[in-house]
Amino acid sequence: MEHLSFDFVRKILSRLQAIGFDQAEVLLGNEHLTEMEVDVSSISLLRNTEADQLVLRAIQGGRYGSVVVTQLDDSRIQMGISKLQDQVMSAPVDEARTFAPQPLVAMNEMGPLEPQHYAMHNSLSQFLVAVSEAYPECVLKQALLRYHRGRRIRMNTVGHETDTTEGYYSFGVRFLSKRNGKTSQIGFNGSCSADLGTDLIEWGGIRRALESSVREINLAPLHGRFAGRVIIAPEALYILMGHWLQNLKDEKILSGVSPFRDKLDKPVCSPLLSFSIEPRGGSFARHEFLTDEGFGSEPSTIVKDGILKSYMLSDYAAKKTGLSRGESSGLNWVFGAGKTRLPEMFGGIDKGLLLGRISGGVPAANGDFSGIAKNSFLIEGGYLSRPISEAVISGNIFDMFNSVTAVSQDRSNDGLALIPWIGVDGMSIRGR
Repeated sequence: MEHLSFDFVRKILSRLQAIGFDQAEVLLGNEHLTEMEVDVSSISLLRNTEADQLVLRAIQGGRYGSVVVTQLDDSRIQMGISKLQDQVMSAPVDEARTFAPQPLVAMNEMGPLEPQHYAMHNSLSQFLVAVSEAYPECVLKQALLRYHRGRRIRMNTVGHETDTTEGYYSFGVRFLSKRNGKTSQIGFNGSCSADLGTDLIEWGGIRRALESSVREINLAPLHGRFAGRVIIAPEALYILMGHWLQNLKDEKILSGVSPFRDKLDKPVCSPLLSFSIEPRGGSFARHEFLTDEGFGSEPSTIVKDGILKSYMLSDYAAKKTGLSRGESSGLNWVFGAGKTRLPEMFGGIDKGLLLGRISGGVPAANGDFSGIAKNSFLIEGGYLSRPISEAVISGNIFDMFNSVTAVSQDRSNDGLALIPWIGVDGMSIRGR
């Protein structure tokens, strides 16, 4: 679009400079979205949308303000500038606020820059055929294939000028399975890819989720309560790890509630676990050129053999705490692969649980959590037994990651994270 240009951003920055701010920054973003949807097993929607966002930031005398403008006519921009002035004037003095200087690379383009409509339609059609042939008992409630393109232009008064554009595809599917009047739980799965070269059914854990849905048709409520080993599937591990990682980020470090505040280069979890961030990893669908604050993103090791090697702090939080700034904003997770084959992880488990997904709230400050086990199976005598419903799983997230007994060689890649299965002892499973 005409306004999505360096000249447009530069003119707005000049208006902020004319006000007399010590520092100012303008970030202009444009999001293009092309969607194709399957509704009850037939392609029913093609839609294209565009959305713009202008972020204005300024610092004056240590006082910081930030305003978002979503309609880019001159009157709305001027209203945003006036609101920014008011914010800066009323903000407390905080010398930790600064803007990022020019990174090494000013412009980047990655991924497909235009949607391939025919290829999208063909991929969805092939997916419908593949599901009907391989899993005839599976009913697709919805499937959504999207093409995303995002462009970011950032400019500030300390020399930063960058222009980045990236395109990628995402696919999400919601389904259930039916047989002889019995129905499985609703299942869903999703993944991202930089292209459409691979059949959609093979993206991430989609085929695995469809197979699980068919096995879940004869699910029944779990009765009683037991404590045992839990094998956590990648989809559930992604949620639980997300909660754990919050303790390495701004809010919990700054507030002092994180148990990891003084744990750099010390053990924080099982020595079987290693975790890193690869913002431009070639095996992922998306890439991060700049952090949220505009610094160049670089790979980082967060945990190595259970030892904390890096926090995930913003530049602001790093200045406030005296700790190091995170090398990225956290896109593209990589768990280290383990030494155990997935089938071997079930051996020796007299009674346990395969946790497919988990639905629940945020853990308490002390790490205690509970949630509903979804798409999950009992493990009995070293083998998968029956699918269950109405089961609550509970534990402590810090204890859980310290009690890992095995990490699988196999890892699932959904385009945003490379995640194994892990075995954990001591979890509580409660049924009716």
